[in-house]
Amino acid sequence: MLAAVANSLGQNVDDSAPSFSTLRRMREKNRLKSAEELKKSIKIQAPLTVHWDSKLMPSGSGRKLIDRLPVIVTNSDKVEQLLQAPAISSSSGKQMGIAVFESLKNWNLEKIICGMGFDTTISNTGNKNGACVLLQKIIMKDLLYFACRHHIFELVLEACFSMCMPSSSGPNIQLFQRFQKNWNMLKRSQPRDDYKELLDLVLTFIGHNKKPTFRAPGAFHRARWMAKAIYVLKIFMFQTQFALTRVEKKSLSRIASFIVSTYVFGWFEAPFPIRAPENDVRFLKRLLSYEKVDPEVAQAAIKKFSGHLWYLGEEMIFLSLFDNRVDEKTKKQMVEVFKTGNPCFVKENLTPIESRKIKAIVCKSDIENLRLEHFVSARSIRFFEILNIDSKWLLEIDPMKWEDDKSYQDAKHVVKSGQRCCRKGGFLGPKI
Repeated sequence: MLAAVANSLGQNVDDSAPSFSTLRRMREKNRLKSAEELKKSIKIQAPLTVHWDSKLMPSGSGRKLIDRLPVIVTNSDKVEQLLQAPAISSSSGKQMGIAVFESLKNWNLEKIICGMGFDTTISNTGNKNGACVLLQKIIMKDLLYFACRHHIFELVLEACFSMCMPSSSGPNIQLFQRFQKNWNMLKRSQPRDDYKELLDLVLTFIGHNKKPTFRAPGAFHRARWMAKAIYVLKIFMFQTQFALTRVEKKSLSRIASFIVSTYVFGWFEAPFPIRAPENDVRFLKRLLSYEKVDPEVAQAAIKKFSGHLWYLGEEMIFLSLFDNRVDEKTKKQMVEVFKTGNPCFVKENLTPIESRKIKAIVCKSDIENLRLEHFVSARSIRFFEILNIDSKWLLEIDPMKWEDDKSYQDAKHVVKSGQRCCRKGGFLGPKI
């Protein structure tokens, strides 16, 4: 076919030599040229946030899968640029940290990066060998930690699920596998995408969806994002048509009740960084209240979530200064604590980046009276310094007048760009 096309265009087939290896070399050469032209044509302005998330992908030569690390940058001007997706030999913190740095260096962006968007796995967040710490050491500057909030809430649900459900070996969940195999024998109809499906299932579960539709069960392995919430609600609502053991019924009932009464509020608010500190305080209090319903589930959730209070750390807590739900009185108190430098809950949780307390540590006994100002310290100003944001308004203008101040508005515009950091996904995964 290629020879026929070449002949029709007046080309000498012998000179064209359309072999597989020749075509591959030509493609690689043209891709490199296109990549260099793209770098020159795109002007990316600071401050930038870099995102990465390793994925198993086809190698391009045969059926073998290899680990690739898509590296993306975003900024407040809605730029969302894939830099590279290099192959890595493993998903270790060292491998990922170096790969991210090399991708940034290749685009000459390493000096204007201000934040990191990442999953909260130990390979990313480890205090000694995590990719986040190593990347900061390589570029010799502090970066803000925009931990993926959807990943955090996945871990919370996994903790509750593991506590309630009988354990099963292997990557797949046997109950979900049984349900998927029996799906064609159930009476139902069908819809759309994962987010809407979860919300529809919640509304159906509590009786507000008068014409429910049900999507065929999808992937159910343990690593599948959002699968547990969708499967639990779906199986529970089809329990009259699907055989369940007494233990399975009780476990599903406990998890489903937790999802619709407590968990779903945190999940659907997860993409909004400005709202994250206030949402985390509210979610902790919801979990504490849920102890009256199911103490074991609540305690499992509190224990897991308390290990991921990234947005209540002494730097990220200043995101809430831009949250319209936080009243002026609270914002004034946050400013006062900042001035005095006497926080309540900024306890020892040092990272190798000297004197930085990235995550908050909260005791269960403190949750009931928890407030945003409890997490502010004199070092909270680092949030604005890292982003290179003018923060004079913080001390010179009354919080009631912040919204009318141009420097505050400019700061809010920059901070809002972090919304892309709190959501799961990227160019080579679920849509950000």
